[in-house]
Amino acid sequence: MDEAPATKKSVGTLLKSFPRTYWVVIVMEFFERTAFYGMMAFLADYFVEHVGSHTQWGIMRPVLFWLLYIIPLFSGAMAEKVGYKKILSVAFVLMALAYFLAGYAVTFLPFLLTMVLLGVGGGLFKPVISGTIARSTDKSNSTMGFGIYYWTINVGSLITSLVAHHFVQQESYTILFVLSGIYVSLMLVNNLFFYREPQKPGKIKSYADVFNGIKTVCLSGRFIVLLVIFSGFWIMYNRSQDSALWLLRENYLDLAPVNSFVSSVLGPLGIGSGFEFSVANVMTINAGVIVLCQVPVSYLVRNTKPVPTMVVGIGLAVLFPLILFISNNAWLFILGLVLFSIGEITAYPKLISYVGLIAPKDKVAIYMGFVFLPVAFSTFFDPINGVIWERLVIKGGDIPTYWLIIAGIGFATMVALIIYDRTLGRRPAIEAS
Repeated sequence: MDEAPATKKSVGTLLKSFPRTYWVVIVMEFFERTAFYGMMAFLADYFVEHVGSHTQWGIMRPVLFWLLYIIPLFSGAMAEKVGYKKILSVAFVLMALAYFLAGYAVTFLPFLLTMVLLGVGGGLFKPVISGTIARSTDKSNSTMGFGIYYWTINVGSLITSLVAHHFVQQESYTILFVLSGIYVSLMLVNNLFFYREPQKPGKIKSYADVFNGIKTVCLSGRFIVLLVIFSGFWIMYNRSQDSALWLLRENYLDLAPVNSFVSSVLGPLGIGSGFEFSVANVMTINAGVIVLCQVPVSYLVRNTKPVPTMVVGIGLAVLFPLILFISNNAWLFILGLVLFSIGEITAYPKLISYVGLIAPKDKVAIYMGFVFLPVAFSTFFDPINGVIWERLVIKGGDIPTYWLIIAGIGFATMVALIIYDRTLGRRPAIEAS
């Protein structure tokens, strides 16, 4: 009964309820994501033009993302023992070095080493931010607290993609790497002077707890099957972040109508005269759709069944590679990106919701900590993707067939989810082990 009044708090009251440390880490998250997505907005195109081959990209990208998603499994426990502030300092130093050096690494191995630095730094950073937010909120404001956190991520990626567009047009890539380095360096200063350690919980997670959690998840075959199936969606997503950028480099799309339209609309305002669609605008569209549509889409699917909703979301995403299979029209390319983004915010939140429903009640937190694994699993396809792109597109000039293969992966994911839902998915919950 004592929690009832919390549901009646106004937005202003909720915002005022967060301590200073909460806002400090929100600022950290914004600039860290601004730095990362400012790089990712052009990295796939930059890499194959200035550093290495498409096949080497397929090696480098998995290294970065496995570090980003595996290290947090252990760095969270490390931060509990060493202290959040110290871990943040190390993370910001590593990430700043990575960004500053990446702009000057023009061969594969040195560039790979900078991405290793970035992956380690990012892996140290992630659990400290989520852990601080968890400790800085309570039952009355945690939903709002994490909502602002996720909103910050997408706003950061939207803004930085617009900044990246300007420098990409001038091919001033080193400046973009330096800007990312400056962003995280400023957050090192923020950490040293403004961050305060939140109160520690009564029980601190040990390394044994971490390994026991991994063991619990690995022994749940049903859960692992679900994550492996959903990795098919992230394989498609990754192609929207690299192959779509390479597509622009191949001049497969006739972008003149888009450039002309944007210039005619924004030109009179003095901000878009001579506009040219760049690789950074792919992220602008994706992030913009998420910022604008996440709330209404979440509202529309709030009461729908999780797995069928995931299938629908992935179906929307499949339309993107299908469009590229049948047409090189730039407007359809943009429409495909919009549909893909709507599919993303339809499918992925439902996966998170579904895991919360099927996990053993006493192990929900453990299972939720592994929801990111499909992102990591999907990178196993990256080396294969690099080879396929070089053979089909670079050597064979067969762009449509490439996108048909990607669409096929999406369709296979949908079918696998339907089969899962009608077999393993009929069980009410994963058996506690």
